[in-house]
Amino acid sequence: SMECRRVLFRTTYYNELLMRIDSTALSRMIQERAYFIWQEKGRPQGQDYPIWLQAEKEIRSKVCK
Repeated sequence: SMECRRVLFRTTYYNELLMRIDSTALSRMIQERAYFIWQEKGRPQGQDYPIWLQAEKEIRSKVCK
């Protein structure tokens, strides 16, 4: 029925919206952790990528179980 399609569309839309929000929040958490690690290590030059990977690993291990 038309009402079922509307509910399905709304559910799909909200699920996609929540996934985008979750993805944005996850990226923000990784960014904040990476900055903290960078500061802890004395703000080294040229270590952006390894620090980002470390932060991503730490955050994902806590959040994405």
